[in-house]
Amino acid sequence: MTETNKPSDRPTKIIRTEEVEKRTGLRRTTIYRRRKKGEFVKPVDLENGRIGYYEHEIDEYVMKLKRTPY
Repeated sequence: MTETNKPSDRPTKIIRTEEVEKRTGLRRTTIYRRRKKGEFVKPVDLENGRIGYYEHEIDEYVMKLKRTPY
């Protein structure tokens, strides 16, 4: 990794649940259940009761899913 491409140099992006569903292949209900059990990324509170997720945390979660055997 180059000096200018460190993760800390990249802006933090928040993605919405719809995008998380696409990236993980999980439905909203499954995401909610896993969050409740502490098995999913913690959401970020946005305005008006909306939530989002840090993009890099979802990317890490997806990589973890790919490495986990069935």
